[in-house]
Amino acid sequence: MNEVVCRDCGSIYTDELDSCPKCGSKKKEIYFSVKSTLDIPFEVTEMRGKKPHLTGKKKNIWEWTNKKTVRGDNGTPVRRYKLIDRENDWYEEVVTDLTTGEVSHECKQKLSEHTGHGSAKFKNKIEQEK
Repeated sequence: MNEVVCRDCGSIYTDELDSCPKCGSKKKEIYFSVKSTLDIPFEVTEMRGKKPHLTGKKKNIWEWTNKKTVRGDNGTPVRRYKLIDRENDWYEEVVTDLTTGEVSHECKQKLSEHTGHGSAKFKNKIEQEK
């Protein structure tokens, strides 16, 4: 069961109810926690915050990824943490070497300034060729 807070009156109730028992409002905030205790070689934890009335990638207002993987260039085991927060225009990525604990890559910046990476790399290349 999750804790629900009515956005109109602030009443707290369980998520088993469709509407607030105090004022009848259907506007609510749901609070939940996620715990992961698995320790497997390629552990991946992903979460997304969505706005159901939007479509495509725009409906994901934030994405959070925390995974164990290996670096492609040398096979070193690493933990890769990434946060994309579209509503607040924020991007974070931290790559930590699991053997030494050393941070090998860290990027924290406005999402609108995070260009030339991933699929945006190809868009920039096409624009440069014109």
